[in-house]
Amino acid sequence: MSNNVWKILGILALVGPMACTDAIAPTTQELLEGNWTWVESSGGITGGTGTPASTGETMSLRFLGTDSVEVSRNGALQGATTYQLRSSDGGATTVIEYAQGIFGFDTQDFNLTMDVLLLIDGCCDGYAYRFERAS
Repeated sequence: MSNNVWKILGILALVGPMACTDAIAPTTQELLEGNWTWVESSGGITGGTGTPASTGETMSLRFLGTDSVEVSRNGALQGATTYQLRSSDGGATTVIEYAQGIFGFDTQDFNLTMDVLLLIDGCCDGYAYRFERAS
């Protein structure tokens, strides 16, 4: 009996640390997958708000699988890169890290609530982009 206890403890010692990574649960990435339409941006030094109506531009994000994203402006592909979601501040927040920054930064704060995606620049003025699910 005690031999089995030691075997179980040994297995837990090997497998346990694998469960403690900083990666975000796949369900978050599954929720992110698809097309997102830009509805507004706000913040910056001026504290202003921009929308497709006020700027005359459209923007969309397309998250493909669990690690690729495409950015389109006015219907034309502007760029594509890979990304990774990570916990930050001890799990209190989530950030998205891009292989190549798509909004001028390699990392942005990330918030996904229902069909709304918020991406917030981590530096300087905290400029925020709000997207809504298109599909």
